[in-house]
Amino acid sequence: MENVIITNQGEFEDRKAQMKKNGVLALHILADFDNTFTKITFNGQRIRSLMGVLRESNIMPESYNQKVYELFNYYRPFEAREDIDKIDKKKIMTEWWNRGF
Repeated sequence: MENVIITNQGEFEDRKAQMKKNGVLALHILADFDNTFTKITFNGQRIRSLMGVLRESNIMPESYNQKVYELFNYYRPFEAREDIDKIDKKKIMTEWWNRGF
């Protein structure tokens, strides 16, 4: 995955080791649908999300990639809309997340 940028390899390896040590019950995943917490640009260029990198790699089966694109095409317009009540948008985004697995 040549498109993944790791700015501090040592720290990255330390964090991976700590996650392995702590186990899955201590793991929390943040899904940032609206880029509130994650960067969408690097050096002035738009960058792909982690899911974008995974979709375009050979890691995931083609059937999964197809499903993800179908879900994206359906849910992305809801994600981008600003006229939807936050509670309703959260329900729609949660539905998207759950259908992706």
